Amino acid sequence: MASSARIGSAVDPSAKRPDLTEGKKDLSEEDDDIKIPTEFVDDVFTLEVMVDPYKIVDCDHGFEKLAIKKHLYFYDRVCPKCRAEISKIVPDEELAKKIQEEFVAISEANKTYFDKIKTALGNDKDYDSVRDKPDMPAKLITREDDLDVDALVEALGDSYPTDAQPIILHAISRGNLTYAEQLNDRMPNAHYHKDFNYKLMIDEYIHLSIVDASFLKKAEKIYDKLTSNSKKSKFHKIFDAYLKTTYLIDAETFLDKAIKAAIVTDTSYYSKIIDIYLSKEFNLTNMQLALKTASKLSNAKTKESYITKITHKISDNKQYIDAFKSAKNISHFVGRLFLYSLVAGSAMSYYLLKIGHGFLYPFRAIRTKKNRSKPKT
Repeated sequence: MASSARIGSAVDPSAKRPDLTEGKKDLSEEDDDIKIPTEFVDDVFTLEVMVDPYKIVDCDHGFEKLAIKKHLYFYDRVCPKCRAEISKIVPDEELAKKIQEEFVAISEANKTYFDKIKTALGNDKDYDSVRDKPDMPAKLITREDDLDVDALVEALGDSYPTDAQPIILHAISRGNLTYAEQLNDRMPNAHYHKDFNYKLMIDEYIHLSIVDASFLKKAEKIYDKLTSNSKKSKFHKIFDAYLKTTYLIDAETFLDKAIKAAIVTDTSYYSKIIDIYLSKEFNLTNMQLALKTASKLSNAKTKESYITKITHKISDNKQYIDAFKSAKNISHFVGRLFLYSLVAGSAMSYYLLKIGHGFLYPFRAIRTKKNRSKPKT
């Protein structure tokens, strides 16, 4: 069976696979029985019989001419099969002759199939940007340090941003996120790929934050470039990623900005930050930060519930003066008075117990001394 066609970029997961049979609607049933020898197929780019086979002189791997040219101009200067550095590509005349003799000339069906693939390649607009260019670009894109955004934009000319899209996606897949961001910044604001690319970069930075939480700041920087609708879809991912780190102050600042910009309107998100502060081992500074966060809750009942929890935790750790200060944040007089009484009762119990221990200490000391002075039997 003839392999299904795929001509063009293999980088964009959302890209529609080119229809090699456009205008040739009767290709399917007759071509099911056509068998193409593996050596005649471009098994990286087109997944079809090669019409104009070219080979890399550095490693002898062969590809469809237009496909390898596009790879060189817009992707990389290494072989997509073995990663060998490419210095030159040349027509593979021997293989071209072999395809004609051992495939095309075998049957009329094979010839018809070959002609259809040739026509489809000739009509494929994905290759228009390299069709009339030299086999090798004057300047090849290699590593991130060598990438020149201005030079690339100038070289693409009128085909930008269409031909820039696969380059951006390739840069993202290779981790060249700074370069991808700079290229994407040049896209028109209304271009449908712009937010799509930014969101991919954010996902990559969130993934990297598992190793280094500071990458979330870079994700947030790109987030600021998104349109409002896209911001809403990515807010939760960045916010949840912050909550998994120790960067709770940054999480709160990020939430503050989102609420101010009306990206989110639900202040209950602050409760997630407070819950983390309360779950940690007691630290007075953390409790003070939790109180500050609780003050941003719009629901009065929820706010007073959290202030009560924070006050109890401070009081349980015998920081009674700070517990009284915390209770002062309760706006309802009766609730505040009740919390004051609980903290006061806890403080009184603690200090009375200490006084009792102090009062009884001399008697325990005398008793211990007597027990030590008794002769052992």
